Amino acid sequence: MMKELFKSNNMVELSWAKVTLENAGIPVFVFDQNINLVEGNIGIFPRRVMVNDEDHNQAESVLKEKRLELDRNFSS
Repeated sequence: MMKELFKSNNMVELSWAKVTLENAGIPVFVFDQNINLVEGNIGIFPRRVMVNDEDHNQAESVLKEKRLELDRNFSS
């Protein structure tokens, strides 16, 4: 089974999360990517970042750590 990690309309955040998790060896799936066919690329429907159930806790930890690292780097 898969579990939702988070939802976002922000394509930069989605791309960052996907690359960050893949670099940590965690398979990532972004659901609802093709919803733009319905919405006309206006970005109102969030995309869902999904991971395998067994990877969920590690994925949350990796993203939390990397976000804190980014915050520290940009606040200095």
